[in-house]
Amino acid sequence: MGTLKVDDIFDESSKQYFPARVSGTLNGSGTISLQANLNVSSATDNGTGKYQFNFSNSLISATYYASGSCCYQVSSSGYQNYLANRYTGGNQDVDRTSSACKVGSYDGSYTDTVEIGFIAVDAA
Repeated sequence: MGTLKVDDIFDESSKQYFPARVSGTLNGSGTISLQANLNVSSATDNGTGKYQFNFSNSLISATYYASGSCCYQVSSSGYQNYLANRYTGGNQDVDRTSSACKVGSYDGSYTDTVEIGFIAVDAA
């Protein structure tokens, strides 16, 4: 299999695409561990239900789009396979930096969960 290296990706109508610059998943209960990642050097457990993805290579600025997700922490009835935790207000980290972003698991209070996911897209 070969390697394709390009600076920019456009569709036929000249609309530019911005692929993920950072993504990762981790086990969020007990001792956390990275499961899969792109440009993630490590993850930090910042307390119950609070996690931080640290980037291998910093992004140009801290104005990138970031989104975190988690599976529902209650394992009875298989809810963790289908539902995310409920959190009103969105999940964009207002304090994100060019080298790290925080995500959380919240359902009335912060709570550890089976799996946390994160993606960051930067237009630069």
